[in-house]
Amino acid sequence: MLAEIKGQYARAAHRQQEGHQIARELCLEAEVSARLSGLGRLALFAHDFDRARELHEQARRIAVEQGYKYGEIHADMGPALGARRSGDIDAAETHLLRIGAAHADVSSPAGDHLLHAELGFLAELSGDAARSAAHHLRGPRIARSLDESRALALSLEGLAGTAALYGRRSGATCAALLLGAAHARVRVPSRRRSSAVSG
Repeated sequence: MLAEIKGQYARAAHRQQEGHQIARELCLEAEVSARLSGLGRLALFAHDFDRARELHEQARRIAVEQGYKYGEIHADMGPALGARRSGDIDAAETHLLRIGAAHADVSSPAGDHLLHAELGFLAELSGDAARSAAHHLRGPRIARSLDESRALALSLEGLAGTAALYGRRSGATCAALLLGAAHARVRVPSRRRSSAVSG
């Protein structure tokens, strides 16, 4: 996960593959599911959507067999993310709405945040500024409760896209400011961590 956060995707894939192999050798099926989902997410980053779908489907099947609800949710989110990134807005929305309905009883703040962010991005892609804003405006409050810089950055990125939909100069200015704030939320904490380690 740390390698993925840093954008070191080759290293992250190597670690996930190692973890997957160890989990298989030890017959830790829930962990096998988690590693497959991790590899699926990395395939999404590489725009290998077919591979990502295949890995997430394997992960979901194992998670369901093991009664591993979190793993099932994680695997379910993969095809939704892949559909949006490949431009299939309708499929992405179908996946997301199904996830929201099927897993409402075990939803977490982090899961709710990602769900609203993704629905907001879909509304933005459809040109629906009001619906996009409705989803993205829920994000900052949840992100602050999580104390998670990347979650807040995702919310700010979503709000920037919403602001840009309005098409006026004020909307573009607002979008630029929000994107700058999102970038700062991701970069500043990592510098603080590195200085704390070196100090």
